Amino acid sequence: MTRIRSALVLAFAAGVAACSDGNQTLPAPVVDQIVIAPESGSVTTLGATIAFDAEARTSTGVPVAGLSFDWTSSNTSVATVDANGVATAVGFGEATITAEVDGVSAGAIFSVRDCTASVALAPGEWTALAVPAAGDCGVILPAGSAGDRYRVAVVSTDTTRNGAAVSNVAVDIVPLGTTALTEPAAPAATSAAPSAAVARALRVRGLGEAARMAEHTALAHDRMRADEARILGALGPDAVLRESTSARSPARQVQNPTQTISLDPNTSSCEATDNVLANLVYFDDRLAFYQDAEQAQTSLAVTAQQAQRMAEFYRDFGEPVIDAYYDGVSDIDNNDRVIVFITPEVVFPTAAFVWSGDFFEANASTGCAASNEGEYIYFSAEVMQLQDDVDGPGWQSLETLVHEMKHVSSLYRSVLRPRGQQYHPSWVEEGTAEIAGNMATRLAWSSVGGPAINARIDDEDIIDTGFDASTGDIKPEFFGVAIRMLRAQGFLASQPNGLVVSPNGALDDHSVYGSGWTFFRWLGDSYGNAASAPMADADLFKSLNATAAMPGVRGLEDELGVPFPRLLERFAAAVMFHATPNAPTGLDFTGYDFPTAIEVFCFAADNPACSGSAPGPTGYWPWPVTTNSDGTPSWTLQQPTEFSGSIGPAGLRIHDFVSNGTGTGAELVISAPAQARIVVARIQ
Repeated sequence: MTRIRSALVLAFAAGVAACSDGNQTLPAPVVDQIVIAPESGSVTTLGATIAFDAEARTSTGVPVAGLSFDWTSSNTSVATVDANGVATAVGFGEATITAEVDGVSAGAIFSVRDCTASVALAPGEWTALAVPAAGDCGVILPAGSAGDRYRVAVVSTDTTRNGAAVSNVAVDIVPLGTTALTEPAAPAATSAAPSAAVARALRVRGLGEAARMAEHTALAHDRMRADEARILGALGPDAVLRESTSARSPARQVQNPTQTISLDPNTSSCEATDNVLANLVYFDDRLAFYQDAEQAQTSLAVTAQQAQRMAEFYRDFGEPVIDAYYDGVSDIDNNDRVIVFITPEVVFPTAAFVWSGDFFEANASTGCAASNEGEYIYFSAEVMQLQDDVDGPGWQSLETLVHEMKHVSSLYRSVLRPRGQQYHPSWVEEGTAEIAGNMATRLAWSSVGGPAINARIDDEDIIDTGFDASTGDIKPEFFGVAIRMLRAQGFLASQPNGLVVSPNGALDDHSVYGSGWTFFRWLGDSYGNAASAPMADADLFKSLNATAAMPGVRGLEDELGVPFPRLLERFAAAVMFHATPNAPTGLDFTGYDFPTAIEVFCFAADNPACSGSAPGPTGYWPWPVTTNSDGTPSWTLQQPTEFSGSIGPAGLRIHDFVSNGTGTGAELVISAPAQARIVVARIQ
């Protein structure tokens, strides 16, 4: 702090001659101000010290040397100070440490903070806190009894995506009331270990390739939504075709053997650059599959059987989900079908896409000239052919069709919304489409002996009913569940991770497919009461998908009546408590026991029996950064250290700590973005 000499003192000092240099008399340097550093300081323990330093300066800022300062404390019951400016904490409170010379003084604030007030939680309780500001007390966890276990998450509430940029996060452990220990933490029991059944090898070939397809498809969809937003911004919802109320012509029930399909290869504008001849491959009452006529003459020709498998999967398992969860699909061309166009414009490993330009009038002046004026799904021939590839992700095309059909439903409702509030962000659009694909898979799996669609799935369910008992091969009806386990693993096993985007530096398996699905699966479980009955959460998703619903975060807040940062806090608590003995009711995931359901695959090694390996960097789901490979905490509250890393937009960084019961606890000094939240959960 700087203190300026008064005008009276300055006037007096200016008239005094100090010394002589030969025949010339020079004035003595006049102290005009004192600068004291640091300007403020704080400590959290009695006896702690801070050394303050003072410097005298003239009115022009020139230092004045050779002076001795008088140091005083304004409150000696809080701090004392010696002749050298070293302040010592003797009590809790605040004191001003002052340095004076030649009638000029300056002071600095010395704060002695009482950080003995700890976070008091019983097992199964949690709380959310702001990130402590610099100089404030950190998060105090009590020592309690040996074996007391806490999870502490830094939760980003940033949903702006910000170019997938990451933020730095640090958690510094300062033991209190005990000599710092350096021995490893004593193991704590974990309730989330896979069962002994994991010893059975599972043939899960192709899941890695399926994950690669998902990431490419998600990126393609993301770019397409940005292009569509520009198109819709220019055209507006008035150019969108509405569904007809007139009866269908009987002639529309018969599909033409060939069809000309307008195509904008880049989907970045409405300019129709190609009119492609397409051949009919297969059709039923819901779908018609056409393939680019030229592609159909190559090795990429798809078969009627491949199309029929997809059509029947959709008929039996996909359509019930699309109708219940998303209120069905539009029929603006009045033909009662969605066209699946198999085209080389879907470049593998992208699997498929829906382009909302097809919902506009095909009018070059008032609409979108490239529009096919109907419901179209553009599909990769390679993905369909994988059905017959014994070494690849053979059944990816089945649940992908349901995923894309959800886009047909939601994107049509999006273009009907007012300008500026049309499309859901990708993590919402893809996460809810993943719910569609997964629920269809759960229906299909239950039809071949799997658990009920509202049951909680663990590793034994997977081993007993997800694979063919005679061959060990994964069942087609179960493949979509295995995919979601891989994607859920890719989300939280990654550091950094992010809910709304894959942040820079994330693991290869991280995608908004995984993060979005995990979040919306929890939303359906906790807010939609999914465990109570089959499809009990359908109304929640139908409301979020409605044309009247605001897109993205705003729609979630409107529907649930909860500010999104609070929703992220609850999500983080649900993740941290999941599959632990004291998990609070009404907050948990109910559809899956993730630690066992994910660990049974050991994705890193394509199973055979896994040899105890874990898919994430350490431990079990949700892979805290302070966890041993067996899922136990790797660090006690009595061990001083710093854990640092990075976090993405709306990401989680979770720490596990166990106490050995000594001392009074530990202060967690946390450095994180100001808008982040700290969620503390008492596990046991």
